[in-house]
Amino acid sequence: MRTTSILSPEVHAVFETLLKGIDVEKKHRFINVQGKERRFDAFVRLQLKLVIKHVLDEDAIPKLLMQFQRYDMMDLPLRMHAVDALEHFCHAMLKPPTKKTATVDDDENLPAGQQSLAKIKGIGPKLEAMLRSLGLSTVEDVLRYAPRQYIDYQQRKKLADVMEGEYVSLIATIKRVESHDLKSGKLSVLRFLFQDDSGKASSQRFFSTRQRAMLESVKSKFPKGTEVLISGKVKWDSFNHCPQLDNAEMQTLSYEDGDESPMLGHGATTVLPVYPLTQGLNLKSLRRCIQNALDTFSAEIPDALPEAIRQEQRLMGVHEAFHSLHFPMNLAVAEKAKHRFGFEELFLLQLRLALMRYTYKHEIQGQSIHVKPDGLVHQFLEGLPYQLTKAQARSFQEVCDDLSSPLPMNRLLHGDVGSGKTVVAMLTLLVAIENGFQGAFMAPTEILAEQHYQGCVEMLAPLGIKTALLVGKLGAKAKREVLQSLANGQIHLVVGTHALIQKSVEFHRLGVVVVDEQHRFGVKQRLALRNKGVDDQMPELLSMTATPIPRTLAMTMHGDLDVSVLDELPPGRSPILTRLLSNSHRKEAYDLIETQLVYGRQAYIVFPLIDESESLSAKAASAEYERLRTEVFQHRRVGLMHGKLKAEEKDAVMHAFVQGELDILVSTTVVEVGVNVPNASVMLIENAERFGLAQLHQLRGRVGRAEHQSYCVLIAQQKNEETTKRLEIMEETSNGFVIAEHDLAIRGPGDYVGLRQSGLPELQFANLVDDYELLAQARQTAFEWMERLGVDGLQQEHPILWEKLRRGSSEEVKLLSSG
Repeated sequence: MRTTSILSPEVHAVFETLLKGIDVEKKHRFINVQGKERRFDAFVRLQLKLVIKHVLDEDAIPKLLMQFQRYDMMDLPLRMHAVDALEHFCHAMLKPPTKKTATVDDDENLPAGQQSLAKIKGIGPKLEAMLRSLGLSTVEDVLRYAPRQYIDYQQRKKLADVMEGEYVSLIATIKRVESHDLKSGKLSVLRFLFQDDSGKASSQRFFSTRQRAMLESVKSKFPKGTEVLISGKVKWDSFNHCPQLDNAEMQTLSYEDGDESPMLGHGATTVLPVYPLTQGLNLKSLRRCIQNALDTFSAEIPDALPEAIRQEQRLMGVHEAFHSLHFPMNLAVAEKAKHRFGFEELFLLQLRLALMRYTYKHEIQGQSIHVKPDGLVHQFLEGLPYQLTKAQARSFQEVCDDLSSPLPMNRLLHGDVGSGKTVVAMLTLLVAIENGFQGAFMAPTEILAEQHYQGCVEMLAPLGIKTALLVGKLGAKAKREVLQSLANGQIHLVVGTHALIQKSVEFHRLGVVVVDEQHRFGVKQRLALRNKGVDDQMPELLSMTATPIPRTLAMTMHGDLDVSVLDELPPGRSPILTRLLSNSHRKEAYDLIETQLVYGRQAYIVFPLIDESESLSAKAASAEYERLRTEVFQHRRVGLMHGKLKAEEKDAVMHAFVQGELDILVSTTVVEVGVNVPNASVMLIENAERFGLAQLHQLRGRVGRAEHQSYCVLIAQQKNEETTKRLEIMEETSNGFVIAEHDLAIRGPGDYVGLRQSGLPELQFANLVDDYELLAQARQTAFEWMERLGVDGLQQEHPILWEKLRRGSSEEVKLLSSG
């Protein structure tokens, strides 16, 4: 089998990608999770096929491929086994440096919280494996494992008291369980009937015929007579004449005979915590593990939060919080414990960001550049046919304050689609150029780089600014001329893609770097460009993004940056009229497009997928392109754009659309960011229910970029009440920040940004949707402490806090100084 040293970077990246996918599938409890383009099993097969020629072990991949051909039909234990085998294979291929596994004897030298699960009384190898599948590997992990809810035995609801439409959690006994196939032959239904001493209720789950094994597994897990905690939304079951809990979650309580509440033995509490579980683990076993960990270790775990912060924020100490989290006297006490741990999570997150900013500001030297009174900036503003908006003027002044400071600028320009970020970027670059520096403008795609280049030439050439384009497709001679002119200072401004960070690119005197859609670049890529400064002085950095970011995520994803917000649109922009249509009203959308084409405008038609898929109902762009071209708009010029086209093919199609040689562009989401065609006035989005609101807003922003009235039409194939309510937000507002807040609330931070890709931690106690005030308090406290103590003071005065901070932030501090 090949080792890491033999694997090419491309093959190595495939195995890393597989491991990320495995983490997501585990997190979702092996449900064959749906990604943006395909389900987990299809994703695995695709990745394995990419590397099959590079692996010498001839049997391994075919065996795995065979397993994942059947993955959707497997029951849960078989799925877990298949994923474990895949994960083991990936790690074997990558061969990471092996770390000595801590044994019970090794644990004697570790702090109490870092000792292994085996040190907790009652945990053997089998139970340890189950806990590890939940992400628990140390004593402190167990103590910080958050209950997902509590049942208050003093307040629990009876079946006779539930009301239609409310979401309830209650305890009942299964009186009947049965299953049968529906007439269609494609689905089976599993029905439960519950009962308590006040009444009865029902619930049902649907399974495809290929999920027969999973149905039987669920059925065997909840036999007649099982006492369960059941949660769901109440509606009326007319067949059984009783309430029905829709899409109910069920959890076996597994009480001992005669013991109504296992918690009563630990004191006077009447509150029962309910935890997320895994296959084979029940609540009773987990509660016993946690109680043993509390009894043995909780008093030995030091509090990472300094006493001054605990008093200021009125927080529990960690020992009291552990007990109140798991065995609270009442729900109010449990909430205080969760509040304490939530603040701690957010405080540590913000302290890491404060450390990044402190390190960046105090260890890196800036350029100290000032605006000249009658220089290029003044001439540029005089030549504009309009005045800057108040938001643009405010943001540019913030940039100027940064540039004139001896501290380096590390600012994010955050503005909605069409808010005028590019003008602020040009002004920033002009400040550098009029002071004898060069500027660099980096974009994520060649299409966007070319558009920025053309805009810079058009607006800056009259000022005598020499601008060059540096992209991968540039010919050898042209590239050589650009590199030479950059090195000798003849070029003032270079616009390009990641080609700008190649070792062959040298600047005469680089002063300012602008990075557009900065989240599309890796940290190391941005750092590589910044390292091209002069005399150990890093260039000033202005990052830009048009992706609307909710307040809480802005404070976490970009918390180490100074942020300027463009929260108003330039005058003359008409709001984009947005309408949600069902599939049966598609002709209205086509008629709108035809009308706009008659007026000389252009249109986008966007699809979520390229290829047909058995598991997804979304229409494929390539198939629909043929239908639209030959049947609907046969007298129009229709082009196709998607991610599988070669770079030169994409460029040719996009160039034709920009030049007006195409009337309609059928595309996937590759047009989501940066494409600027002012003549386009209609955006038709198929299968709109498959997109997040923020992504729909980005797509809508491809039109409405000129004085023409523009339109966005959303067609939903599957419209239920929830989908309709979500998509109607797009009709109600064109404010990207409002849309982003709605999107975050609906999808949660994990699905909104992809936690692993964004670098955000998965929070157990805090909620980035609801806990804005708590996050603001934690942020203010963290930044005040960092500024007052500095790195040395934090290390010396609060070593426990520093150790907890250091364990999770060393790599971030090293890299994120790049912005």
